[in-house]
Amino acid sequence: MLLNLPLGLLYLRQALHEGHIGLRLFCWAGPLVVLAMLACIPLLLGLGRRLRLA
Repeated sequence: MLLNLPLGLLYLRQALHEGHIGLRLFCWAGPLVVLAMLACIPLLLGLGRRLRLA
């Protein structure tokens, strides 16, 4: 986990610098992905509880 965030930021910076990701696209897609991942956490926890009880 200690390497995940710094390496992710390094890859993101490089992708933005080389033009693989447009800054305009990243500005709306980045937060949308984060919100979708946060919304999935309770759903996955609930699914795990159901599967454990079954």
